[in-house]
Amino acid sequence: MADSQEQLFNPCGLDVNEEIPAKIWELLRRNLVFQSAVKRLAALQAKEDEWQKAGKYHGPAWEKSCRLLNSVKAQHPFAGVALEWLVPEPLFHCNIAVWPRGKKWKKLGIFATRFIRMGEGTKPNFSDKHWVWSDQGKLDVNAHPLRRGPQVYWTKSRFKALRSKVNPILEWRRYRWPFTIDRSWADAPPQFRRQFLLVWRRHFDCRAVNPISKDRCDSTFPHESDFFQGWDLMQRILSNNCDLEDATRQIQFTELANDYRVFAIPKTILTKATADQMGEWLATELKRGSNLYGDLLKDKLLNETELFGTTNEWADWLFHKSGRRTGIAKDTHFYRRCGYIQSLVDSIYPSFDISKLLASPKHRARGKPYVRK
Repeated sequence: MADSQEQLFNPCGLDVNEEIPAKIWELLRRNLVFQSAVKRLAALQAKEDEWQKAGKYHGPAWEKSCRLLNSVKAQHPFAGVALEWLVPEPLFHCNIAVWPRGKKWKKLGIFATRFIRMGEGTKPNFSDKHWVWSDQGKLDVNAHPLRRGPQVYWTKSRFKALRSKVNPILEWRRYRWPFTIDRSWADAPPQFRRQFLLVWRRHFDCRAVNPISKDRCDSTFPHESDFFQGWDLMQRILSNNCDLEDATRQIQFTELANDYRVFAIPKTILTKATADQMGEWLATELKRGSNLYGDLLKDKLLNETELFGTTNEWADWLFHKSGRRTGIAKDTHFYRRCGYIQSLVDSIYPSFDISKLLASPKHRARGKPYVRK
């Protein structure tokens, strides 16, 4: 991969929503094994294109490409998203939404959305012959094309509360294709970046917010759970009866068990001082770390400026990769910083082992006693 100005893009300095996903993409696109996977998928897609030119439906090359993509997704969620966009076989969705008839929808709000027309297409052009539309609010299953991805959704409506805040189909048409591994995060498709952000926000980091809604409506967020209110578990067990409420509680329980840590705070907090004490206790407990990623967070939490490399480490490594010469000798720390970022490049794929990727490197001396040589 030839050096270019785009490759010198430094992801450090971006806001909290983008910095880590941008670092992951910059590391991933330079990984040689991932580059081989991209070439393999592109070769399979080329065979599939020849197969379809002969007037046939999906052939063995397409099935192999799907298996390759699924195996990558199982090991590396970011690489799975990246492969879909680097070798795209997109399916575009457009839904036209209205409020339902009657007054009951006011209680449900946006969850009562009704789709009066739905369309799917393989090209980002609504007038194209490759689009299928339904006026019944539901598409015919037989008309649903099988595509490897990505899936691009857009909701259209004359009501502001119902329509999408961005039009990813229009973004697709305006983007300067093809999207390749030579392109930096700053030059990547907007919807690709949003999907990368979603993976990091939903599964790994509770700080980042949705760049469009500016909240965490699609991810875990701090809130008071009503799971234990107005429901008697023992009574349900003895009655041996399960209804819709029990099914809802089961979903809540699974969500709490999988995505949250649950702390019990007494209800009888009467004073501000007591509330402050509870807050300090909770902060202390959280700072003790957890067993989420083995020993990575045991007895401590991480410094956010050091996740996937510091600003100095990235600056030194990018300078070193550019091949520029200044005539000034570099010290040992310079090459250690470069070696650390290169080690992240080498270990970012094929599996996403976050406990290994976020482990503190040996050249960082923070918290270590000085030993005189």
